[in-house]
Amino acid sequence: MKTTIALLSCLVGVSLALALEVPAKARWIWFPEDEATFQKGSPPGTNYFVRVLKVDAQVRSAQIRVFSGGTQKTYVNGTLVGQSLFWHHNRNYDMTQSLRVGENVVAVEAVNLYQSPPYKGPQTISESSKALLVHGIIALEDGGRIEFVSDAAWKTARVATAGWLEGKLDSSWVIVKDFGEPGPKVKVPWAWYLFEGF
Repeated sequence: MKTTIALLSCLVGVSLALALEVPAKARWIWFPEDEATFQKGSPPGTNYFVRVLKVDAQVRSAQIRVFSGGTQKTYVNGTLVGQSLFWHHNRNYDMTQSLRVGENVVAVEAVNLYQSPPYKGPQTISESSKALLVHGIIALEDGGRIEFVSDAAWKTARVATAGWLEGKLDSSWVIVKDFGEPGPKVKVPWAWYLFEGF
């Protein structure tokens, strides 16, 4: 009996440990267009995204992975940490030196390169290029860990207002539209693209 209980306790402990190791899932995010606009496709142009993070201890190391359906530039506290010039490239960037104890601002400038075709349903692989995925991991000197992803905690705008890289946002900035996790179950054009690590 004691052996059974010990075994069960061990299994529970392993399950909990494994659950904690499962990374948070990034979500497809973009500007919250109305349904009529979405059905017609998205026009070319640039959208801006901002996420504010609080870091409570010194940073040991930090990586951020970004995928944009067009080109993108990624900033941390106003410093450019990386960029991609091709829509199908997801990138890993080191942001260790750009982070600080206290409030931090992660910002992405994402460009929709061309007119996206209308969304015709999940059975059709669309050429739509609008999409953004982000996954960041921060390891702290005290042993702590901060993980963040693209989700409804981000704000977006279609104009880069003054101070946006420092997180100074006016009323034109709105909460992003969350289109769900990557994968074929999400009924958006770019949901068919799967990226390991997101």
